Amino acid sequence: MRLYLDCVPCQVEVRKRDIDKVLSDDNLKMLLVCATCRLLHDLIRRGFKTAPEIATVLYRFIRAETGIDDPYRAEKKIANERGLDLYHKLKKVVEETNNVEHRLDLAARVALLGNSIDLGVAGYTPPPVEQLVKELENMSVIGKLPVLKGKNILYLMDNAGEAALDKILAETLVDLGNKVTGVVKAGPFQNDITTEDVHDLKLEESFTRIIDTGTDAASIFVNEIGEELRCALKSADLIIAKGMAHFEYITEIEHVIGKPIFYMFKIKCRPVSIETSLPVGSYVVLSRVKVE
Repeated sequence: MRLYLDCVPCQVEVRKRDIDKVLSDDNLKMLLVCATCRLLHDLIRRGFKTAPEIATVLYRFIRAETGIDDPYRAEKKIANERGLDLYHKLKKVVEETNNVEHRLDLAARVALLGNSIDLGVAGYTPPPVEQLVKELENMSVIGKLPVLKGKNILYLMDNAGEAALDKILAETLVDLGNKVTGVVKAGPFQNDITTEDVHDLKLEESFTRIIDTGTDAASIFVNEIGEELRCALKSADLIIAKGMAHFEYITEIEHVIGKPIFYMFKIKCRPVSIETSLPVGSYVVLSRVKVE
């Protein structure tokens, strides 16, 4: 997905949020925000084409300038704890469904719901499970996962906390006879899930195996990913990609990957709305290539 004008102020606002987390002096904040804006200007002039690529460079710059490697570490810990609590409650709801297609659809809805709730925000309390179940039943989702059996699936995860709810979809797919490889980032990028979160969320109990990207980039940048992920991409029958960042980047390199991809996320901004021709707020499962 190409860079839109709206992406520019969004980049500045999100990076300001990062800076607010790690600095308390307003003068230092101002200087770092200005330096970040200059770098943003340079990246655009140099021809950086996607928002995730720009965001990655800017986030690395802020980490280097402040000396704070993981500004979201505390929030991710909270999100993981809350996510696991929801996982245990919502897993029971999904397991009560006997129909295979309905169970898969419900598990996908749980994963999509995870893409919309802010489990790591201080003072935020997730809604009661009864309310979440009602939201799941009433959720309007555009697109759906087919009933997959005997496939080698590569599952690209998004945020910490949210990944606890991905466990339910992964377990459902494994129960259908699929091999599901979960992919996390090798280093910090915003509140995304990394190798440090794998043990906390007990991901190895839900996925066939867990690997990392080999990089701290916002998505699976083909010039940065590790050899393990390269091999996994080659051997995968299809890919499930959670979150808008993966959609924004991978849609530009689908011809390189050459595999069926299901993008799962909630549309949260106007550029993605324009790109998909769907309204902001929509929950989507977008399939780009037909599964054989």
